[in-house]
Amino acid sequence: MNTAVSEAGKTAVEHAEEAAEAIRAINHVTFHAEALPYPSDAWRLISHLASLAHRLGQALEQTGNLVGGKQERGEIGIDHGTAYAGHPEMAVGDCLTGLQDAVQAAGLLAEALERAARPLTYAHYLDPLCRNDNDDTGGNGEDVTGDDRS
Repeated sequence: MNTAVSEAGKTAVEHAEEAAEAIRAINHVTFHAEALPYPSDAWRLISHLASLAHRLGQALEQTGNLVGGKQERGEIGIDHGTAYAGHPEMAVGDCLTGLQDAVQAAGLLAEALERAARPLTYAHYLDPLCRNDNDDTGGNGEDVTGDDRS
């Protein structure tokens, strides 16, 4: 049996493993206070994670289509002594239901992440050493709000 690969020569499972490792690495890096030194770094990270959530929904939907197609062609069996033994249609049905729920959840996650990123779109860093209490200067003493009223 042939397995489809990407332009990088990797299977879908291999890419999923790498994606899981990438998220694990992000979790390790963002544990440190220095992980996102500028507000724009947070905006970019959240925006990329929103993109990931959108793409995850598509991958889950396509996976469901592939699993459903294999079931229709009689290509799925279930090991004896397990909960779905002799009932691959029930196993696939439950799998597809879970995937449909996951597709919806990924969509909600993507929307929530976009809402989270939006307020940081024009955020900037204020250097605590150069800052006044009511500073809208970007940390350098120059007004960056466009408001020249005194």
